[in-house]
Amino acid sequence: MYLPECHSLKEKRGVLLSFRSKIQNKFHISCAEMDFQDKWQSSLFEIVWVNSDIKVGQKMFEELKHFISEEFPFIFMEREEFDIL
Repeated sequence: MYLPECHSLKEKRGVLLSFRSKIQNKFHISCAEMDFQDKWQSSLFEIVWVNSDIKVGQKMFEELKHFISEEFPFIFMEREEFDIL
């Protein structure tokens, strides 16, 4: 993720805390920052959930992307991946 409006690590932590809390509360999924903890405008955030139906999983992925774009328009997703294991 690219966070152009963050100007310090403290500001980034606040944004990501809100990001993580809102996603976890709405979708009941697990998520964490996995890389770039020392960069104030970048983050690698992983979001994970378990579902037995691929169509439901894909629909949830689309709903999640829409939610992020609506709630956090100032966060730019540089890459998105949807993996099925």
